[in-house]
Amino acid sequence: MTVRQQFDRSLEDINAEISNLISQMTEQERREYLHESLFLNTVAYERQRVQAYVRSIKRTAPRAASAPEHRTGTRTLNPELEH
Repeated sequence: MTVRQQFDRSLEDINAEISNLISQMTEQERREYLHESLFLNTVAYERQRVQAYVRSIKRTAPRAASAPEHRTGTRTLNPELEH
């Protein structure tokens, strides 16, 4: 069997498999599964919204000036403290 044949399933096949699984679940299992599914969908939706917001900020934010290079040595900001 080729990989294409193994993964070549119709939407009808997938829906039939889902229906079969649902029919095997108790009412309580279906409620728990629905609750978890709705929760995970909400979390995924909120994550997508945050990602879109961050992308929009990155596009509109002005480029920050690069930080000045750190100098090594013994010089201080106050010349009176230098020896």
